[in-house]
Amino acid sequence: MRKVYLDTNVFDHMHKRLGVSNGDISALKAAKAKGSVSFLLSIPVFEEVFCAIKSDPVLGIRELLLVFEFADWARVLKPAHLLVMDEIASYAKGGPRPEPFLEEGNPVRKSLRALAFPTQRDIDELMPIMDECRVQREEFRDGMRAARNEVLKSVKGLQGWKPSFVDYWGRLAEPFAEGYAERAGVLDACRARGIAGLLDLRSVRMGVGVNLSLAYAETFEGRAPDMGDSRDQQHAVLASTADVFVTQDARLTALLSRVPMSGLQIMDLSAFLGTLIAGSSGQPGQIS
Repeated sequence: MRKVYLDTNVFDHMHKRLGVSNGDISALKAAKAKGSVSFLLSIPVFEEVFCAIKSDPVLGIRELLLVFEFADWARVLKPAHLLVMDEIASYAKGGPRPEPFLEEGNPVRKSLRALAFPTQRDIDELMPIMDECRVQREEFRDGMRAARNEVLKSVKGLQGWKPSFVDYWGRLAEPFAEGYAERAGVLDACRARGIAGLLDLRSVRMGVGVNLSLAYAETFEGRAPDMGDSRDQQHAVLASTADVFVTQDARLTALLSRVPMSGLQIMDLSAFLGTLIAGSSGQPGQIS
């Protein structure tokens, strides 16, 4: 079974039939029913669909119901900041890697499940929980930004340095990971175990990777900061728990594709559907 993370824009394309046919959606449902894929769920997807509900309740709720059609309720992901911090804390203690999913009795998970057939009361009751998640998301964004700014101070002193991204990663990945450990309050313990080991944690590696890729793009490729960067960072970190990240955002795909991370494929919906067809015909269902 392949674990698959669908970006919110994928649900939007499916719902509005933007380059997606009824046959495509049937193929995705068939793959889920057969057990060949598991579609992971995340809070940011629900948050973004809720924004659609506020602007257009009818269309937004239809999109929400589409999300529920693909939901694997055994695999509801923790918020990105908890995912990263839990892995770092466990590494500092030398403990086993924690599960990336919310436990069965978690109030957020229970509240989301209640939206399978949402009433206005259900929506109203969930809003305070989503607001708390939004605050935590903003704290996560601010922490990533602070860590990035600290790391980039060292770059400014390297006048005339125009590295490849491979060189950039090699010089800055560990200092960036140290910044994470410091914010988690376990820097000394992580240093004792080895900072390089933090980068073996998938959520940390992707968190470092997406930030360095953004910084590299802004520094050397003329990319302007975007309001959606924080959201994209979250999706990227959460997608690190999957085998496949499906997104319709070509710019995000380009940013993530250069992050040195094995075991994660990044592709658009059309390409992913192609892997399902290849798999059903007995051909390898993997692309690089």
